[in-house]
Amino acid sequence: MANVGWLDLALAGAMALTAAHHLGRPLAARLSGRPCELDVNLAHAAMGAAMAAMLLGPPAREPGWAVAMAIPTLWFLCRGVHAYVLHGRAAAAHPLREALLCAAMLYMLAAHGPHAVMAMPGMTTPQGPTNLAAVPALTVLFVLALAAVAVRSVPAAGRAHRAGTSVAPAATAGCQLAMIGASGYMLALML
Repeated sequence: MANVGWLDLALAGAMALTAAHHLGRPLAARLSGRPCELDVNLAHAAMGAAMAAMLLGPPAREPGWAVAMAIPTLWFLCRGVHAYVLHGRAAAAHPLREALLCAAMLYMLAAHGPHAVMAMPGMTTPQGPTNLAAVPALTVLFVLALAAVAVRSVPAAGRAHRAGTSVAPAATAGCQLAMIGASGYMLALML
């Protein structure tokens, strides 16, 4: 955890809280009788944990982190295509947003996997810092796409709160915005 700055620590703490929130949501939903997407919550918990780990030190060298993001990325892509085929474009928006969030995390992990390390303080290999897999144009596209998701998240949380259809919609929206902000920060460091 050498050279981890205060912002990295704060964001890592926020990501750990995000992971905990999304792990607790399914139980809270079950107890309150409200709907809760288990797949979304598990994906967000995994992303929060992975981002906290990346912010505190070098990414794990095991392929498990990448697999943990590749599976939900493919899952939400399939859900989006299925929803589009059956119900049209509007129904596909939510799963495709989730696929985007997972894909951004997968990109960060791939760009900083065993052969490349994120250009953050303290994240170096014995040979020095590397950033071999990051593609600046793709990084910028992910940042812009995440910003668009963030803009759409706040009104969606307001609708869920008014309808009473979600467990802790304000906290969930806050967690999603924190996750998007942390992702944007980590992606910006790749440029």
